Amino acid sequence: MLYETIKIKKNIEMKSIKQIFSTNPELMKNENVQELIDYCYELEEKVIDNNQENSLEVHLSVLIREIYDAILVTKEDDKESIRFNDIERVDYEEAFNNLKKVLERFSLDYKFNLRD
Repeated sequence: MLYETIKIKKNIEMKSIKQIFSTNPELMKNENVQELIDYCYELEEKVIDNNQENSLEVHLSVLIREIYDAILVTKEDDKESIRFNDIERVDYEEAFNNLKKVLERFSLDYKFNLRD
């Protein structure tokens, strides 16, 4: 899988193999150069896989922060309902069911199994 241009962090553009050898395509026929090209393709795939893994890590950390913040807000709401006694208490069963739904949706979106 060859990409014409790969953008990596800080918007640095890498040249594709075709761009590198555009001035002298005959070099691509050399056995050593072909070996190097194959190695570049392998590295390119590893970089792409690594970027996808990092993307999942970022999404997971955001999800965990959102869950943590939601727990803090829910606990604070429950404290206020106890303090003022006229506000309905937090329904923790409903809160847990909502959390379960969020996690299930996230696992579907990012294609991983919650029950390994």
